[in-house]
Amino acid sequence: MLIHSIIKANDSLTSKYLNTIAKKHDDARTLYQELIKQGFVQPHYALYSNIVQDAISNKAKAEYRAGYFSRNDYEDLKRKTDKFIAMVKEKLQL
Repeated sequence: MLIHSIIKANDSLTSKYLNTIAKKHDDARTLYQELIKQGFVQPHYALYSNIVQDAISNKAKAEYRAGYFSRNDYEDLKRKTDKFIAMVKEKLQL
């Protein structure tokens, strides 16, 4: 669920500001970087593109090989998800 939360939150931003969403999960990071490039997301959030990429990279690991996804992996992803969602709420004024 955390992974999908990041992807859907990113879709919310790109839908609002770029009028598009990622057709493939692999496009999500590129679209996030486009938000920064066009000035919709402040440059100090640029490294959050790594959060998007981490979510995509861990998707298969978490969904299909849960045994390889440790408690530490979960806690790290939870912290990153909380940060990303807080930024999205700020941008969408929720």
